[in-house]
Amino acid sequence: MAAYQPIVDLGTGEVVAVEALLRLKGEDGALLAASEVFSALLDPELSRRISRVMLDHVVADGPAILALFGSETRIGINLSDADLRRGDFVQHMIDVIDDSPLAPQNVTIEVTETMLLDASGHLNASLAMLDQCGFTICLDDFGTGFSSLTHLRAFPIHKVKIDRDFIAAIGEDHQSRLIIQALVQMGHSLGLRVVVEGVETEEQEIFLRAIGCRHVQGYRYGRPALLSDVHTCFSPADASEQRRRA
Repeated sequence: MAAYQPIVDLGTGEVVAVEALLRLKGEDGALLAASEVFSALLDPELSRRISRVMLDHVVADGPAILALFGSETRIGINLSDADLRRGDFVQHMIDVIDDSPLAPQNVTIEVTETMLLDASGHLNASLAMLDQCGFTICLDDFGTGFSSLTHLRAFPIHKVKIDRDFIAAIGEDHQSRLIIQALVQMGHSLGLRVVVEGVETEEQEIFLRAIGCRHVQGYRYGRPALLSDVHTCFSPADASEQRRRA
């Protein structure tokens, strides 16, 4: 099943996107995050099967999400290296979205820098195909890899997410503050949408506002929630409160 975590515009307090996150039900009924079964996801065939299931959830839940947060809301889905190296999966995704109430402009494809370090021709072609169809390509964990700037030049990247480790350290690490500021400014200069992940405290939010960061994701704005709980975990009424406090 899929849980959704909001991405919020600091200027308006409104949800502009959600990230779809894998949740599995354990034998005791408790929900498990993808990180708790990470080793199993390394199997390429299993990974592709899970991605298809997640895509089905996004398509099924998409209309309700757009109705709640607006027709321009983007839904992020994490794809694996195995997904993108198989042209049939990418074509399947394009066909599924084409036959759904969603448009490619409503879907963000999240990839990691690790995936791009050893990118093959198939992966390049897959990203190019998704880009041409109108999907947004997001580079996750930005700033943690060795070739971040090369990736921005070599691939059709529209959006970057700054890794949560940087924001977690700003209270005691001046260098982390400088890194976040530099990454945000660079992203904006390149015309990229920039999201800072892992925002949890008022101190962190104040800092991000001061450096001109616009989009944020983290427990301060909402924890991942199943669709049935999204309405209560983060609703437009909450957005109004965020604007009042801004």
